[in-house]
Amino acid sequence: MDLKFLAISDTHLGEDTSFLSFPSGLHHLWDTLRNKFGTGVNREFTIDELILIGDIPDTSLSSTSQVITQTNAFIQTLGSAANIKKTVYIPGNHDHTLYTEYMRLKHDDDDKEFYVTHPKGELIIENKDLCDNPGCELFATIFYGYPYGPAWTKIREETGADLFKFAVSNPLYVVETPNRNYIFTHGTHFKSVVTAPQWLMRFIDYIQLDRLIAKIDIDTDHHVKDARTLEQLEEFAAPFVDSLWISCRNQPTSRSDHLWYLFHVISSRFEEKRDIPAGSTLNPYSDRLTVDEKIIAKLNGSNSIKLFEDFFLDQLLLYLDEKNLLKEHLTLVYGDTHDGGWGEIDKDYTTRANVDVNEKLRIFNCGGWVVHDQENHPPCHVFAVDTSGNEYLLDVSFNGVNMLGMTLLELAAQDFENRSQAISAIVRFIMDRFS
Repeated sequence: MDLKFLAISDTHLGEDTSFLSFPSGLHHLWDTLRNKFGTGVNREFTIDELILIGDIPDTSLSSTSQVITQTNAFIQTLGSAANIKKTVYIPGNHDHTLYTEYMRLKHDDDDKEFYVTHPKGELIIENKDLCDNPGCELFATIFYGYPYGPAWTKIREETGADLFKFAVSNPLYVVETPNRNYIFTHGTHFKSVVTAPQWLMRFIDYIQLDRLIAKIDIDTDHHVKDARTLEQLEEFAAPFVDSLWISCRNQPTSRSDHLWYLFHVISSRFEEKRDIPAGSTLNPYSDRLTVDEKIIAKLNGSNSIKLFEDFFLDQLLLYLDEKNLLKEHLTLVYGDTHDGGWGEIDKDYTTRANVDVNEKLRIFNCGGWVVHDQENHPPCHVFAVDTSGNEYLLDVSFNGVNMLGMTLLELAAQDFENRSQAISAIVRFIMDRFS
């Protein structure tokens, strides 16, 4: 089946704890996409828009060479699995500095530092023969290996200039269909760390725990609870995000390890448990996903949904209303939490649109591709809508995928476990007490 769009988040490319940092993981994703969406002898299909919902390259924990190498391989894999007409990149928290750097290149003479794009995104690359716009080379290099990488070479040789487009959209992207509008956002602005009480952030900053743990200096001047508009949300959240998830570039690994430990302990990632799926499953959405909820979780009542309602929903509705994008049927797709799953919100979200709607706000989380231990499989979800308007949530299982005589789950988990032991005992002691 051909797809209107396909969305994926939290691949964390460059990190060895990600399934998609391994060739076997990329091949399995390629094979799964072809088998689930492809038709005909060659299993070919088209994606009108590939939507990357943040934390795709992990620039905060991986070196520049790791990020470029593995992001290029990822994009090349998807490009060989399907004919992709347009790619849209939405910054996450682990790659937000990439967007900030792009905006500073573009607005070199502007004092403003943080920007909200048009909800339909900002086209960065629209001609395969040209890459001279401010910031264009930055994205072309990271995602396509410009100017001599295999992905960029393939684009130049095989793709017509009018068929290749790359856009950036921050902090959200909206796709309009005849019956429904889809909103894609990473979830940075309502993640638990960003919405933590300001007194706690300032206390950590005051006692310089941030410098002790990871040699960073977090920005605590503003708090998202004070934001009334989407523009204010970005203005208040971005400095904190950029100061906490700073670009690693080619700094020593020990610094990245300390950052990694800080992020995972604060986020309480060690407590997540999920069964290992028997195989990859494609689930169409009707009134609900009729699947085992241990595998496809139900998000209703989850902390991320509550934070979304408390810190993001009102600003989102106001923004959509201002842009004439507040339809009676809405679906939100986000990442960040790595939880995966689906949910619905009962709140009347259409009062500003002056319409009478009985349907709930649909919500999907794309999960994540990062492994935390050998007993639990991360929810590797891909969200898609076909050209007929049908919604799908693809749960990609890596059960049985092997590399170097080990399962890929064991191999990725091994790096996670090794890094936890690489952290100094005093740092582990402080963070265990702090969390």
